[in-house]
Amino acid sequence: MECHRSFSSDYAGDRHRVGPHHPRGMRRCLTIGEMLATGWRESQYGWTDKPPLTDEEKARLRATRPPVEAINPSLGTPGPPDPKQPL
Repeated sequence: MECHRSFSSDYAGDRHRVGPHHPRGMRRCLTIGEMLATGWRESQYGWTDKPPLTDEEKARLRATRPPVEAINPSLGTPGPPDPKQPL
C-alpha cells in the first residue's frame, strides 16, 4: 500500500519506503508519526528529511543565482508576434 504523499524529490520519496523489497508486499511507507520522529518535515515542495536552510544559506544562494534573463534570454523580452495567432 502506498501513502500518496508528495515529496521534495524522488530520492526523498524512495527513502520514506522501508522494509525488504522481497517478498512482495513487505515494503511499506513510513507513517507521519515515524517521519516526524526521525526528522522529516513538510516543506513547500513536499516531505523532506533535509534540515531547513539557514538564513545565511538562503542569502548565499540568492546572491549566486543568475538572473532569469541569463538562463533563458527569451524570458526577459517579448518575442516577435506569432503570425498564426489572431491579434
